[in-house]
Amino acid sequence: MYHKILVAIDEATINQNIFNAALALAKTIPDVKLVLLHVLSPDLVKVPAHVSVPGPFQQPNLDPYPSLREDLLFSHQRQWNAYDSDCLSQLRSYTAEAIKAGVTTEFMQQPGVPGPVICDLAKALPADLILIGNRGRSGLKEVLLGSVSRYVSDHAPCSVMVIRAQPKPHVADEA
Repeated sequence: MYHKILVAIDEATINQNIFNAALALAKTIPDVKLVLLHVLSPDLVKVPAHVSVPGPFQQPNLDPYPSLREDLLFSHQRQWNAYDSDCLSQLRSYTAEAIKAGVTTEFMQQPGVPGPVICDLAKALPADLILIGNRGRSGLKEVLLGSVSRYVSDHAPCSVMVIRAQPKPHVADEA
């Protein structure tokens, strides 16, 4: 059966569903260990652009304004630190809840591209199962933005359970 379950946590609202599913599953398996993982993705914190040649679709060259460039970089660093801290806080909270429920649990946070980081860690642990969320992107959004759950399903060294986001309620047109 399962001995080690890797639970991929991100900052989406589906996190509680992923964690709840992982905890419910873990409670049914003796001696299982949950490993909660959050991948710090640079794509989720806006990096101030610094382009050497300005153009119609580029940010202006900030070389002539070193103090502005430093202010932007400092602001980005503050955003990154807050992102890091908030995500660690959430991981600690989930870990404490799982331990209180009697499930052996640890957490980790790593920077990188989520799909490959999740698959690499699953191989290194080694994990028997990965739980991951799916935001329900489809069509053009999935093509343009990609799907971490699809990448993990295609490249994982173990089984993958995808927890789908709750469907948004349909609002009927009033005519």
